[in-house]
Amino acid sequence: MRKKKETKTEKSLTLHEMEELYIKDCFGEEAWQSIQFQKLNISKKNNRLLNKKIINIHTRKEVTNTDKDKKHIDPTLVKKYVFENINFHLTEEYWTLIDNTFSEIWNDKIGIGGYFDWDDISGQIYSNLKNQKILIEFEKIIQIVNLILTYIENTGGFME
Repeated sequence: MRKKKETKTEKSLTLHEMEELYIKDCFGEEAWQSIQFQKLNISKKNNRLLNKKIINIHTRKEVTNTDKDKKHIDPTLVKKYVFENINFHLTEEYWTLIDNTFSEIWNDKIGIGGYFDWDDISGQIYSNLKNQKILIEFEKIIQIVNLILTYIENTGGFME
């Protein structure tokens, strides 16, 4: 049996080659060249962004990779900080409820760049617990939330 000779049209094309043929057929060679030029400029911009320095606007110092790692909020350290700084007894169950509610608020509103008032968070947590028929003094929640936010602020959680 003789093997059939492959022609260029029968050859499988890569996605890039198919894209090039389609654009040239529909819009012409000039359009293809324009797209390639734009891709090159985007690539150059991306490289500049990757090498860009990040400056902490509060201290005016450059942020290093180790500084970025410090911004991670460690829940065990937050809990330790709160328990060391409150002047009343707080059970593990109450802490878990308050912490979980705070986390939901943080992730849904604050963590995505939303603005907030410290007192609003305390009120939201209090309302949430009240709706669950869990009784705790509002002043205690205010103190706990203020300690959580102070810890986050002091460890750089608000920098980005």
